[in-house]
Amino acid sequence: MEGRKVIWRRGAFAAMLAAAGVFFISGERADAAREPEIIGQERVIYLDGKDEISVQGDDIRSVAYSSDSADVASVSGSGTVTPVKEGAAKIQAKVTYGAEGKLQTKELSYDLRVIDSSANYFKYKSGRIVGLTIKGKMLKEVYIPGYHGNTKVTAVQENVFDDNQAVEKVFLSDCLEYLDYYDWEDEEYTSSIFDGCTNLRELHIGAGLKNLGYLENISSLEKITVHPGNLHFQVKDHVLFSGDTLVCYPAGKADTSYTVPENVVRVENYAFSGALRLAKVKFTDHLKYIGKSAFQKTGLVEVRLPLEVNLGVNAFRDCSKLGKAMLPNILEPSGRVFMNCDALKTVIVPNTAKKVYGENFYGCSSLEGFQITDGDSQFIVKDDVLFGNYGADLAVYPMGKKNSSYAVPSGTELIRREAFASAENLKKIELNGSLRYIECKAFEDCKSLTGIRIPKKAYLMNSPAQCFWGCRNLKAISVDAKNKNYSSVKGALLDKSKETVYCYPQAKKAKKYSLPKSVVYIEQYAFMDNRYLQKLTMGKKVEAIEKMAFFRMKALRHVAMPSKLRIIGDSAFRNCTKLQKIAIPSKVKKLSETVFSGCTALREAVIGKSVKYVQKGAFQNCKSLRKLTFKGRKWMDWLDYDPVFVKTGSKNYGKLVVHMPKCTEKQRRKCRKVLKTAGLHKRAKIKFAKK
Repeated sequence: MEGRKVIWRRGAFAAMLAAAGVFFISGERADAAREPEIIGQERVIYLDGKDEISVQGDDIRSVAYSSDSADVASVSGSGTVTPVKEGAAKIQAKVTYGAEGKLQTKELSYDLRVIDSSANYFKYKSGRIVGLTIKGKMLKEVYIPGYHGNTKVTAVQENVFDDNQAVEKVFLSDCLEYLDYYDWEDEEYTSSIFDGCTNLRELHIGAGLKNLGYLENISSLEKITVHPGNLHFQVKDHVLFSGDTLVCYPAGKADTSYTVPENVVRVENYAFSGALRLAKVKFTDHLKYIGKSAFQKTGLVEVRLPLEVNLGVNAFRDCSKLGKAMLPNILEPSGRVFMNCDALKTVIVPNTAKKVYGENFYGCSSLEGFQITDGDSQFIVKDDVLFGNYGADLAVYPMGKKNSSYAVPSGTELIRREAFASAENLKKIELNGSLRYIECKAFEDCKSLTGIRIPKKAYLMNSPAQCFWGCRNLKAISVDAKNKNYSSVKGALLDKSKETVYCYPQAKKAKKYSLPKSVVYIEQYAFMDNRYLQKLTMGKKVEAIEKMAFFRMKALRHVAMPSKLRIIGDSAFRNCTKLQKIAIPSKVKKLSETVFSGCTALREAVIGKSVKYVQKGAFQNCKSLRKLTFKGRKWMDWLDYDPVFVKTGSKNYGKLVVHMPKCTEKQRRKCRKVLKTAGLHKRAKIKFAKK
């Protein structure tokens, strides 16, 4: 028994060395001898490259390499294939192998084609391909080289093949390890390496590939092959796997149905995306995860999901033929799993379901109701609307219902997150008196909703303004006088004490609005997307304007900021395209990221004396800016080195003048350098105060 253990260990060790290209010349052999074969053979190599081949098998005694056309490609005794000129050659290996007294000889060969220099097609940097030349972008068949000179080519950088309409076939060398190159030692990162390659039909993966990135929405892809020596990928019927993960189903396959194998636990991001012919997929209960956009834009007409599967964002988005879906037990918020499946009419909720959220059906314009499987369930259906918690929680209002009004039934205590998302037909929603909580984004993109009344017990969770995102026709929000949390002032939603402004309706048509004098805080998103308000007057007590508070207010021309203001959040005035002048009060210490980005009409900005930091993109795309004044008493190194001034003053850079505080000559030089680094155009003028 001990002797058999020794033999086994030697055999395993020999196999490990063989994989590295090292062979035993003598010794004991394992019981199952492997026939010799040539490893590492590239069928096409370039004039400025080479190839490294070897013979692997059990009990290899000797190998003699040769070429039948040494004037095209020669081969050394160690297996280095060197191209000489363009043409065809047969690379041969005469192998002697076997145990003592039972030696055998076998002749192996493969056909090789030598083509012109790879530098005519590829751009290189440190052993990776970083781009294609003009000739490279015209290739129909792309052979990724194994070597460029003596440097092994191990990676193809992201975006190299983006939008390449010419490529039809790609052959990866055995040396290549990564598609979509990144520093894999520090951080895992992948994206779609063949994005926009609409004519790619075949992908042939070599022995060395470790990471592929995503094969996203390549509707023409019909065939994937993998070198049998690859340790990371396998292929069956041209479907690509990595262990228990289904990586890619070629979107151009002609099959109309597919059964996911029993051993598959995960379907990778984008795995089936773009498979328009695929009408039916059968899943097994072993499947635990379906990735981001895995079935986006497929031809599925029906889907029955395993109960315990987790679904990535947009998993079945834009499946325009999908008419029926059986849900898993959990459908998380903001997953948008069935977004824009505009043929979806029937959604079956299992009686074991725990979570179902409305935004997963965003844009499902044909969805008019739900069904629940037989058995005890916490979910019930009332008037086609799905309720959870035995009727206490309104979970999902079907977006395809034609009703223009809806009354939330008595006994409902909670409206769940995204419950009414994209219910575009609703003009009126009556909230019942027993309602206690309304979750974030509950009425998102109810584009026809004109008004709503908050009942006496209701509390809007998280950011109240987010409840009404995209309600472009909302004119007023009213509040029951007995509500202890909120009040309404001229149609705007405030807290009960009137210290915080939560939401100013998008369709409120007033050109002027004065905040109550008691207001201290303007909450995030509060005035976002209002397209009528031109002038806003703030009271003297306002201390904080939170992020995106005035985002995308297309009519806003004038805002007077009070002296007590301390905080202006990220993107607070972003894309206010008619705002012409701003003055930052003296207590503000930071101009946040993209705070005035896209204010294309802004001509003058005065920055208060306490500002110490100006962050990325603060004045990005302020194309009309002519005068920018920093009022600090002395210059400080307050600018991010990220671009603060991208296209600032771009309508006429020469007319932009930046006024800076008093500086020493040394500080002036540094200031000019910092401003240029932050993106200030070289034609802009910089003036320093003398006093």
